[in-house]
Amino acid sequence: YEVMRRNDPEGLEMRLIRSGYFGRDAKRTFVLIRLAATIAAFVLVWYLLITLVGALSSALALIMAGIAAGIVFILANAVLDRKAKRNEVHYRRLFPEFLDLLVVCVDSGMSIEAAIDRVAHEFLATKPSFGQHLTIISLEMRAGRPMHEALNNFGSRIHLDEARTLSVLFRQSLELGSSVIKTLRVFSKEMRQKRLLMAEEKAN
Repeated sequence: YEVMRRNDPEGLEMRLIRSGYFGRDAKRTFVLIRLAATIAAFVLVWYLLITLVGALSSALALIMAGIAAGIVFILANAVLDRKAKRNEVHYRRLFPEFLDLLVVCVDSGMSIEAAIDRVAHEFLATKPSFGQHLTIISLEMRAGRPMHEALNNFGSRIHLDEARTLSVLFRQSLELGSSVIKTLRVFSKEMRQKRLLMAEEKAN
């Protein structure tokens, strides 16, 4: 939450979280790796040009080495964004399963807070990255954050519109005094139907 409050949603820290890097040192580690790769590319290209192409001037070699370093710098960011996008697709596939498990837990008599905590533990064992995001929801709710805000933060962290939609539905349920559990069941049913339609489209 602190990362989301203090930083641009498209900033480096949020991109690292979407890529599955939750550690406090994740930003520093990525910056150091990117810097080391950039410097290594610069030195290597400059050395090869000076050594293998004797007629090449030092100034031109420096320019070409700088271009190579810039490409490596951009590629490091592209690799991070690619992983974040791959995780986003993966999370979108897991979200209906999360809803189904949530409904099962609620139907067994659990509160919505206890159900999210239980489902988070289940996913931590099988899908650790997604499970960590769910654990953050549970921790935010324990700290007193309303459920719809915790879900909205979840949706922003992983770029999942379905989670933001569920957040809005929960907020409307609370404002109107309707059943949150009923809202969850209806939304879960809609998600199953949507998943079936997408599967049929791919099959066709």
